[in-house]
Formats: sequence, structure tokens, C-alpha cells
Amino acid sequence: MTSELLPADGWSEESLAAFPIDEMVSRVSTFLKSLRSYV
Repeated sequence: MTSELLPADGWSEESLAAFPIDEMVSRVSTFLKSLRSYV
């Protein structure tokens, strides 16, 4: 997930436009919820 959010070459206007934001929001949400029992 980190490499997808912090690409080695940085962000370009094109890469931002093509980024699957809805999918990533769902994945980040799931990840954060999985940490709930540790906080």
C-alpha cells in the first residue's frame, strides 16, 4: 500500500488522474479498522 501511495517517481497529473482512489479508500479503511484492537 505504501508504494502505491508514495510512488518512487512521485506523482504526476496523469498518475493522479488514473489513480483508483475509491479502491484505495476502501483498502486504507479496512487496514485502519484492523488496527482498532491494538489502540
